[in-house]
Amino acid sequence: MTYLRITPPKEFVYEIVSIFTNKPIMNSVQEIRLCNLNKTNIIEKITALYPALEFHYFPCKLKQLLCKYKCEKTGKDITGFTFDKCITILRQILRGAGYKVQTRMLRKNLEISGIIVIIPMGYLRV
Repeated sequence: MTYLRITPPKEFVYEIVSIFTNKPIMNSVQEIRLCNLNKTNIIEKITALYPALEFHYFPCKLKQLLCKYKCEKTGKDITGFTFDKCITILRQILRGAGYKVQTRMLRKNLEISGIIVIIPMGYLRV
C-alpha cells in the first residue's frame, strides 16, 4: 500500500532524516536510536514541513497521521503530529524513496529502547 503520490526527491528525504540525526549518511547503513532524540523538537520540525508533506502524501493518508491532543503547557486542544506519527512519516518517506527500514529493540539494564536501521537500496554487506 502506498501513502505517497510521488517519489520524494533525495533532498526532501535528506531533510526528513536530518531532523532525526545530526549527520545523515544516505549511502551507507545508519542507525537512529530513539531514546536519544528530543521528541518535542522533532514534532515541531515535522509540523513545520506540513506543506511539503501535503505535496507528497495523498490527502486522506496525511489526515490519518494527524492527531488531536491536549497541550501540556496551555491545556488547549491541538491538531498535529505525535512522536509516533513522526516516526511513521520517516519510515514511509524512506520506503517511498527506495530505502529499506528495519526496527530493532535493544534491552540494556532493564530499559528497552528502539533503533531504526536505514539501509540504502542495493547495499551489500561485505
